[in-house]
Amino acid sequence: MIIKNNTVGVINIDNKHILPQQAVKVDDVNKKHPVIARMIKNGQLVEVAESVEKPEKEAEVATLEDFAAFMGTKPTPTRIKNFAKKHGIEMGDAKTEEEMVAVIKACLTTAE
Repeated sequence: MIIKNNTVGVINIDNKHILPQQAVKVDDVNKKHPVIARMIKNGQLVEVAESVEKPEKEAEVATLEDFAAFMGTKPTPTRIKNFAKKHGIEMGDAKTEEEMVAVIKACLTTAE
């Protein structure tokens, strides 16, 4: 069973912390835990479907040197977008290759 903290506070059950809106899997023994049962009944915890979303992969850190080496491969605009996505860079309204390169360089410059 997977339960989700439906409150705005951290729930602590037997020294296990469940953050607000966090979903955690509990085994059948804990499913019958009196605190968990009461919190489900009160709506503080809710049962959710087994397919809990996986957290997004953390973006890799890039440097200006990494980007310069990448640009040396003469990438397509699609590959430039993928580079930005892989490194957690928001492209905003950048549409042309020049705009995308400028956004990435600006982000990498401020990160250093």
